[in-house]
Amino acid sequence: YPDAEGLLTNCAVQTFMNVPLNSELAQKLSDMLGYRESALDNSRVKLVEPLELAGPKFRDLSLVLGLNTPPAKARKAFVFQDPALRARMPAGSL
Repeated sequence: YPDAEGLLTNCAVQTFMNVPLNSELAQKLSDMLGYRESALDNSRVKLVEPLELAGPKFRDLSLVLGLNTPPAKARKAFVFQDPALRARMPAGSL
């Protein structure tokens, strides 16, 4: 898209999966998720570091960001692992 940034900022809900570390996206998402303030020394720590977003901890998760709602981690549902989902797939589609 010529204006991908504009497109993303106009979405009410954004879902991110398998964020690549070598792009600006991991850093941007980490910044968007915000910081945790320490009550002891007033330091700020990112809630999720870019390396963590791109690593194995988030491999089977989707990160969902919605307007006026806290971010959410959603577990991916893999059709090949779930008999109920697999039964709903058309024959020969897997």
